[in-house]
Amino acid sequence: MVAAACAPIPPPPLGSAVVSSTAPIPLRVGYWVQPQFQSARFTGALPDDVSFGDIMDHGLAELAKSTFRSSTRFGSQAEALASPNIDAVVVPTIEVLALEKDPDGLGLKEMSTVRMQWRVSEKTGRVLWSNMVVSHLHESCLMETCRKDFARRSVKEHFEAAGAVMRSLPWWERPR
Repeated sequence: MVAAACAPIPPPPLGSAVVSSTAPIPLRVGYWVQPQFQSARFTGALPDDVSFGDIMDHGLAELAKSTFRSSTRFGSQAEALASPNIDAVVVPTIEVLALEKDPDGLGLKEMSTVRMQWRVSEKTGRVLWSNMVVSHLHESCLMETCRKDFARRSVKEHFEAAGAVMRSLPWWERPR
């Protein structure tokens, strides 16, 4: 029974809204699985078989759920833009995923960099909020499994940081 509690929560079904009465931003947003998530790889010394798409998809769903009053996952950008049930879309764009030796570290310490452009736009394309979010983590890893976990944690924490940045200023209160 403990294993079931640790299993990842599946994303909401396509087209179904997740409503949150405690989310700070009173917008109904749509988002979709970003094709770039499935092929995203860190530069550096990680094997090519390490995928981060599942973590990114889950991170985007969690960010939308905890930040916006209502969030709906769609199969594509076209489906989201055609929906009458949303006010805006959330679009992250990967700029950098890097794992490299920490310039300030001693020995085997490494630094991860996750940099993404985040944008919330009306369905017409008018940008309501946009920000480049950069996150860094530092870790000493000797084994490949540790390095993979470090990279995955870096991605997860980036999505949490992006949500915090998105919620930090009341940009949604400006007149549209």
